[in-house]
Formats: sequence, structure tokens, C-alpha cells
Amino acid sequence: MGEKREGARRYAREVAPPPPVDGVDLPGGWERRILFGIYGSIRLAIAKERPGDLAKASGIIVDLRRDQAGREKPYFESLEPAFRAAAARSLASLYHLAKCTDMVCEYMEKGSPTDVEARLVYHFDQALRHSGAGGAGSAELDVLLRIVRPMFAKMASNPTGSV
Repeated sequence: MGEKREGARRYAREVAPPPPVDGVDLPGGWERRILFGIYGSIRLAIAKERPGDLAKASGIIVDLRRDQAGREKPYFESLEPAFRAAAARSLASLYHLAKCTDMVCEYMEKGSPTDVEARLVYHFDQALRHSGAGGAGSAELDVLLRIVRPMFAKMASNPTGSV
């Protein structure tokens, strides 16, 4: 599905469930909130149902980054020391996925950065490296990375929408 943009667009519009409503206490805490926020942003970017969806998708990422300042330290302090390294790797993977999402939205909307394809390769490689390191990440994150990567590559090579 990752290489078939129209099929993915139809899936995002008709089948893919929306992320849980913001503010709901999610199992897994802040990491899950970030994952679901990024998922919502990806879903908007792929479906692109309305004008402004790309800007809205980027806005979700900006909001997640803004929340990071107040939530990261308390989140790590709430974890047992033995779990902090895995959580840090998972958050690093999520950071790189968020970066990819924001970058592809910006490229589709503004045509920059011009080296978006090389940047996507770098950030997806980093996301996969961190998600698989030492038990970090989750099955959902791994599946999302592997499906979205070829989709974003197609979107970056043809931002107008037809594949």
C-alpha cells in the first residue's frame, strides 16, 4: 500500500480510524500521545481531503514539539531507571518520524526543502535505527514507519498527487 498513493489516500479517507481524541488518558502515557499525534498528522497529509490539511498536519507536529518542553522531563522521571534508555530511543524514533511528516507536508505545500528525498532517507533510517534498538518502540511504530516510508518517498518525488 505504501507505494500506491491513491489506494492509501482512499484508505486514509474511508477506512483508517482517526487518532484518539486529544486529552484522553492514553495507556502508555506521553509516548502514545506523540505516536497518535504523528499518526493523525500522517493521516491528514495522505488523505489531503480539504485545503489546509497540510498546514493542519504540520501544526500537529509543531504542537507536539511545544508540548515536549513541559512533558519530557517529568515523563522520564516517572519511569523506572531501567526503562529510561528504551523510552529515550523510542522518543528519538518518534522525533525522526515527526520530522519526516513535517518535512513532506512542507514540501508538498511550498516545494521546499529541495533536497527532501535525501532528508527523508536520513530521517527514516534514523527512526528505524532507534525504534529497533534495545527493545525501544512498538509494533505500531514499526508498522507505521515501514508503510509510510515508501508513501512519503512517492509524495516527495511527485508532490502534486498523481503517482
